[in-house]
Amino acid sequence: MSEKQVKINLKDELSDKDIQVINKLECEVHNEFYTGAEYYKLKENLGIYYSSYKEEPELKYKKPLKYGVTKEEFDYVHNTFNRIDNKYANILDEHWRRIDFSVIWLAEKQHVRDKLINFLEVEILNDTQRQQLFDIVINMKETTLLQKERFILYYGLDKDKAKIHSCSKIATIQNCTSSNIRQAINKIKSRFIRLSDEEIDQIREIIKNEKGR
Repeated sequence: MSEKQVKINLKDELSDKDIQVINKLECEVHNEFYTGAEYYKLKENLGIYYSSYKEEPELKYKKPLKYGVTKEEFDYVHNTFNRIDNKYANILDEHWRRIDFSVIWLAEKQHVRDKLINFLEVEILNDTQRQQLFDIVINMKETTLLQKERFILYYGLDKDKAKIHSCSKIATIQNCTSSNIRQAINKIKSRFIRLSDEEIDQIREIIKNEKGR
């Protein structure tokens, strides 16, 4: 069966409780009908992925607990998707793929990083939150002090220095090119996904607290 022929009426399969938990996990059910590939992608984003739960059962709850979703709530949604898997087994088999847990968790870190950068761009973090990020960035491994300084200056994370949200202005001050500044900022952005789980949790709390204001 071709990809175009695979259609799952997902909204018809999910309860209001399912939708509430899915929203808490910062995912959305965008369409009524899902292809097999779209369906599996949603499962990955929710944290319902194929990993070795028998060896490390707590991995199942790693993402939901980070988002304030209880084990009971996640089990409810997990069971719903298992039921959908069984119902549409004949059309989903060809799209099944085993995904390594580390790959999924890396994608989760990218999600947190991208949300943080968006918050920095719209300038809504308070002084305490910016100081927390300053500490994380300044202690970031496998980056140079100059790269850190340029990122901190660009996003105004140092309370003692004015924010300069312009690569060209920073380049003029530091007697280099705008490209040098952009490369440094992008280098720091790329390293966020290599932060420890504890540091990612700190960033997640900053985002969570800001959203709740």
